[in-house]
Amino acid sequence: MSITIIMALLLGNINTTLPNNNFSTYTNSRYGYTTCYPTNMRPLREADNGDGRVFRSADGAQISIWGENNYLDESIEQHAYQMRVPGEKITYQVIKSNWVVQSGTIGSSIFWRKTYLRDDQFITIKIVYPITQKVKYNPLTTITSSCFKIGKPAY
Repeated sequence: MSITIIMALLLGNINTTLPNNNFSTYTNSRYGYTTCYPTNMRPLREADNGDGRVFRSADGAQISIWGENNYLDESIEQHAYQMRVPGEKITYQVIKSNWVVQSGTIGSSIFWRKTYLRDDQFITIKIVYPITQKVKYNPLTTITSSCFKIGKPAY
């Protein structure tokens, strides 16, 4: 069963929001995670150090996903604070023992960011899109979050 069919079953008809309604899978072997992304988003080259990738659409939306080592031994709360970007206005935040989700605005864009703490690593997925594309891209946070899986890293 394709990921498109699975997502449609889980979320109902998403044709009205995401144009192509087809998804591809990205797997990162270094940090052992997998997620889906809309096929209308162009994958950029994987980072040289193998920690993640960026996907961009022609209308300004972007998914960034990456892993990083927790070399400072930060808690999830500390890391959530460190992840903040100047100009961000966080309007929603939930912190649990091994993950945090934050969303809000930065300039004329909406951002959504979820970070997982696994052993000594953080794995983050961030979605940014123009406020004018809110109706189209808001469902993407649910879709990518539901198909995001953390497996075993390559080390």
